[in-house]
Amino acid sequence: MSWVNNLRNWQRFKDSHEYMNQVYGDPNAYLKEPYKTQFVTDREYWGNFGYGECFNSTSTQVQCEIIQGDFDPSTLPYEKRMAWHFREFCYKTSAHGIPMIGQAPNKYYRTIWIILFCSCMIMLYKNAESVLEKYNKNEKIVDIELKFDTAPFPAITLCNLNPYKASVAKSIDLVARTFSFGLRLRKMTRLPAPYGDCITDGKTKDYVYNEYEYTVEGCYRSCFQQLVLKDCLCGDPRFPVPDDAKHCQATDPIARKCLDEKLKELGGVHGSFRCRCQQPCKQSIYSVTYSAAKWPSLSLQIQLGACVGTNEECNKHYKENGAMVEVFYEQLNYEMLTESEAYGFVNLLADFGGQLGLWCGVSFLTCFEILDFLFHTICLFTRHNFERIKKKFVKEKKDSF
Repeated sequence: MSWVNNLRNWQRFKDSHEYMNQVYGDPNAYLKEPYKTQFVTDREYWGNFGYGECFNSTSTQVQCEIIQGDFDPSTLPYEKRMAWHFREFCYKTSAHGIPMIGQAPNKYYRTIWIILFCSCMIMLYKNAESVLEKYNKNEKIVDIELKFDTAPFPAITLCNLNPYKASVAKSIDLVARTFSFGLRLRKMTRLPAPYGDCITDGKTKDYVYNEYEYTVEGCYRSCFQQLVLKDCLCGDPRFPVPDDAKHCQATDPIARKCLDEKLKELGGVHGSFRCRCQQPCKQSIYSVTYSAAKWPSLSLQIQLGACVGTNEECNKHYKENGAMVEVFYEQLNYEMLTESEAYGFVNLLADFGGQLGLWCGVSFLTCFEILDFLFHTICLFTRHNFERIKKKFVKEKKDSF
């Protein structure tokens, strides 16, 4: 049976030899006749070997790869070099749709992809417009948080030097009473422009309370004082004045008359005059709960202050000559209200990038690809026009001689 196997092997070798000759030709053919170099025309090059079309035919794949690797585009004319530059961008870009336009096998296929690409660009424009509109609204949100921490206790001042009329003071029955003031602290943090309208640096230009933090009440008093200084050339004695001004003297009848007329005209500190008093960006607000009761009670059996006598006599003395003031925190926590941007720049980038990826498949690096393409296109255009003007100038110079 060995001769049968040898016959089969010979037939297999013969078939392989004939197949190799059919595919690759006679290997000794270059010795029998001179090798003929075949050149392609410009039309064949752009039709068969340009970017995109070369991969539609397997017979020209090797030639196409050689052209892509070793072809020098600077040897082409200006118009075809620009076309080659555009085709190269279409082939290499990471954006979706553009490679399909550059590699289209015919004009109908290319037209369909151009229509699809333009439709996606329109949708991108519509969605990007809504994203920008949402960002330009400058909306904000308020976060409310309960803080269980040590709260700063406010300064409390009992002062009997307030400039109130004696008749008004006598009409208020303060003795024999207990006054309880319950405090609740609320801290607020506001956003400045463009999200809000608050004072960031702490004080306005004409703020008269230089040694204290900015408050809206202080702003109204400062505005009122500035209006009084403008017309009366002196300030209301109840409020501070700038360093270069003085208070109105009670012994000066002209100043007193001007001050009285100005008070009637403006209607007090919170009158109808216009003052742009903005809220501070950081503020601590104390809300007060007030309650009062008779004091002291009959069950009180302790001595408060200097009192010589029995408990009944001391209670009677306290009731006729004293008052009790109690200030305390209603709760051991406080509220913190913080404003934050509802739609910031990071959200804008995320949504805009999502729209670019959805409709065009464009990333941040793709933008640099487009910029690189535009840069090289402008350089090519500038260089071509510079060479053309230079040749024209040299030619005119030669003709002049």
